[in-house]
Amino acid sequence: DDPNKTGAAKQTAEPTIALNIARLCETLGITEPDHPEALIDIVYDCLAAIRATTSCRRRRSSTRCRISAAGNKPKSPTSRYIAIASVGAQPGTARQFFAGGKSGRLHKETRCFFPRCRNGKQCAPLRNHSGAFFVYNTSRKSGAAQCDRTRKGALCVKRLLIRADDLGYSQGVNCGIAATVAAGLVRSVGVMTNMPAAVHGLGLLAGHSVCLGQHTNICVGRPLTDPARIPSLCTPEGEFKPGRAYRDAAKAGEDFVVLEEVVEEIEAQYRQFKALTGKKPGYFEGHAVASPNFFKGLEMVAARHNLPYFAMGRPGQAVTFRSTKVYAYMPKNLAAYEADPFTGVQDAVANAHEDGCDLMVFHPGYLDAYLLDHSTMTTARVREAAMLCRPEVRVWLEGQPVQLVTYDDLA
Repeated sequence: DDPNKTGAAKQTAEPTIALNIARLCETLGITEPDHPEALIDIVYDCLAAIRATTSCRRRRSSTRCRISAAGNKPKSPTSRYIAIASVGAQPGTARQFFAGGKSGRLHKETRCFFPRCRNGKQCAPLRNHSGAFFVYNTSRKSGAAQCDRTRKGALCVKRLLIRADDLGYSQGVNCGIAATVAAGLVRSVGVMTNMPAAVHGLGLLAGHSVCLGQHTNICVGRPLTDPARIPSLCTPEGEFKPGRAYRDAAKAGEDFVVLEEVVEEIEAQYRQFKALTGKKPGYFEGHAVASPNFFKGLEMVAARHNLPYFAMGRPGQAVTFRSTKVYAYMPKNLAAYEADPFTGVQDAVANAHEDGCDLMVFHPGYLDAYLLDHSTMTTARVREAAMLCRPEVRVWLEGQPVQLVTYDDLA
């Protein structure tokens, strides 16, 4: 509290917090981190979300900070509260640094909170998952249902990253991806910057909070580089060689891609990404083709520009992105998945890993003439788009012990 304020002014003033790192760590039951500024930023970020405070007294046990779901003035004392808890707390409960009244209970909306510096840069993680923080909301409504959700989802540390590839492939694909982003499940999108429809696709995503990545493409459309400079990648007509050419070469144990040429095209697509979006990609990877030199070129360009490269791993093996293990999901029953992609989502959640993040890559889209003429993946795109837009799928995921994350969330 401001010592210079007295009387009514002091009662209505918003509280200030003098943070004692050692005491805070003791309260949360965690080891003091190597980067204590991360704790300060947690408090700042939480305070920034608070729109109103009530019953702010000197005693910590009775201090509560009330916020509404919409961020406006709280409607009633049953509005949601915000709190901080450590993963090391007893299941179903949480030690609180500041929050309303009794210890809160975690529920299905629990989400991992990765501390960030106030300058926007990512802080180093606090040792491991046992020292990570969670920000969660609690509600005083429907106590029985609340406890039931707690038992199913308390202290959930499993993460699921849902990604949509091929923005820019065609306008039909763009519309399908935009629909899934608007539905709320797709939060990471790969952009094919060489494609003319990329501008259209980015326009459809304007205003949405989404992590954009570079989905480097060397098998669809025309290159950004002069085809005469990269003949190993192009047909005599100046188009990229199609995907089947790479598959045939792989079967024969060959790689016709010249490393220097593919690096030049990857660089051109990276420059185009920055020109279209005004920033570096949130992740950097390649449209799947069977070419060791292509993947080597991606690694070289990523290292040259300090880009977050996401490598393509073997089925069942995790790929390390920054410091997080990422497990790419592959359907066990392809026929069932093609009939209803939701079966894949259910399987991925049921078998999610606790030591990293699970990744599901989709290719949602709607059919148009260009897609029908240039891609063998057609009806599967439509089914994926329809599934990702179904409200019941989102409701089901919200009830599972997983958090939906983006590449930006992976520390």
